[in-house]
Amino acid sequence: MKNARIGTAAIFFLLGIAISTWGALIPFVKVHTAISDGQLGYLLLCLGLGAIFSLPLAGSMANRFGCRAVITTGVVITATAIPFLATLTSPILLGGSLLIVGAAVGAIDAAMNIQSIIVEKRAQRPLLSGFHALYSIGGAVGAGGLALVFSRSFSPLSAGIMASTVLLGLLLAFWKALLPDKGDGNNAATIAIPKGMVWLLSVICCIAFLAEGAVLDWGGVFLTTIRKLPVEQAGWGYAGYATMMTGGRLFGNSIIAKLGHVKTVLLGSLLAMTGYLVVIFVPYTAATFIGYALIGLGCADIVPVVYSVAGRQNVMPSHLAISAVTTIGYTGVLAGPILVGFIANAVGLKISFFMIAALLAGVAVFAKRIKV
Repeated sequence: MKNARIGTAAIFFLLGIAISTWGALIPFVKVHTAISDGQLGYLLLCLGLGAIFSLPLAGSMANRFGCRAVITTGVVITATAIPFLATLTSPILLGGSLLIVGAAVGAIDAAMNIQSIIVEKRAQRPLLSGFHALYSIGGAVGAGGLALVFSRSFSPLSAGIMASTVLLGLLLAFWKALLPDKGDGNNAATIAIPKGMVWLLSVICCIAFLAEGAVLDWGGVFLTTIRKLPVEQAGWGYAGYATMMTGGRLFGNSIIAKLGHVKTVLLGSLLAMTGYLVVIFVPYTAATFIGYALIGLGCADIVPVVYSVAGRQNVMPSHLAISAVTTIGYTGVLAGPILVGFIANAVGLKISFFMIAALLAGVAVFAKRIKV
């Protein structure tokens, strides 16, 4: 069981590296393809659409072939594609490649969460927050590693090959620790459609991802346009947010064990809501940084709890529930930044943030309906 726990943590760490690697390559891709910001936005959308396509099917694939097979296939596809993403000059070919990579990443995401549920059930204690913390740490390691590589004047292709080698090395090192087991049951359904409480869990996941994504995509804009912070310093806001989120997840297993699932979601959503209100209504840069930190800490354990409960509920098979929750959650990642931007353009960024705070208040209200 210990090996399976380590293997699961390694895959969360691996996926964090993979996602941050693509993030580090984006500026180079924009230069290679000579595209506008708007065209880049469409390319980024391709990655998300690929994930949305694969996620509803990934649960059934894991149930049929086992988590190990799905994760292995997804990692091999992703690692193989990364060097090409670093060098392609055709926007059409790049968009097609991103659709494939997005589908592979979505499959990894669903399968690793299914495995994490199986491992947590067998351990009979909370583990998911720690796994999700490893994803955040992997993202930091990947981003920092690529920054170091580029600072030594390596080309994007060389950096991509290095990243792919790391991904394949991690997969090889921990492959035996991945579970060959199928999910629970042999349900005939192949596409994950939420039922009963899984709908509530899916909506909560979507709102949590929306709240997280808003800080990533619009937190710096808020600091530079409303708080008038120099653009060179705007990244500190997200850094504080990410640090608190990672810390919250590192200690999340103990927090969930002590408070339980319902109180963790309730208090987390209220804390994140408070963070947004501080950002909006306290007109000082330092307060905005504190607000972002509160958002990170509040959101830290909401998604891990959602996945844990989705894996334990008895309304639908856990492999399908995880796929459904992840699919709808990803719509918050995709549509969230666009929605925030649309509202900000119409009535201002403060109103956009206030609406997110209101959604988090809704999560707090409905948290008591979560049943394990």
